[in-house]
Amino acid sequence: MITQDDLKVNIRTERLDQIIDEDQAVLNDAILDAEATVHDALFDKYDTVEIFSKVDAERSRTVMRWLKYLCIYYIYDRIPDHMVPERVIKNYDDTKEELDRVNDGKLSVNLPRLFTEDGSKPKTNTRWSSAKKRSL
Repeated sequence: MITQDDLKVNIRTERLDQIIDEDQAVLNDAILDAEATVHDALFDKYDTVEIFSKVDAERSRTVMRWLKYLCIYYIYDRIPDHMVPERVIKNYDDTKEELDRVNDGKLSVNLPRLFTEDGSKPKTNTRWSSAKKRSL
C-alpha cells in the first residue's frame, strides 16, 4: 500500500538509503511489518481488504499516516537506539496509541466497516446492555 516515494515527506532519500544500506529488502520488510501492525488493529471491525486495496489518491490519509510512521520506526530498528530521532519514537508511540484506541472502539475512523452476517449493523466489541458479563 505504501511505497518508498510515500516516505519522502517524512524521511530524506539519502537518510533512508543510509539506514537501509540501499537494501530494498529491508525497506520491503519494514513496509510489511507496518501493514501487519495496522491490519492487526483493524481487521475485526474494518474491511481491511478494501482498505489495503486502495491506490493513489483513494488511499485513506489516516491509514497512510499510520503506515508511514510505523514503517519509518521499523526502519530505524537497524541503528543504535541513541541515534533514533525523538520525533520518530513519538510518532510511533502516538500511532500505536491511536491504533489501540481504534481497536478498543474508543476512537472512530472513517474507514469501511465490517457488518454482521445479516448486514444490518457494524461489527463491534462494544456491549450495549447493562446485563452482567457472563462467566466462563
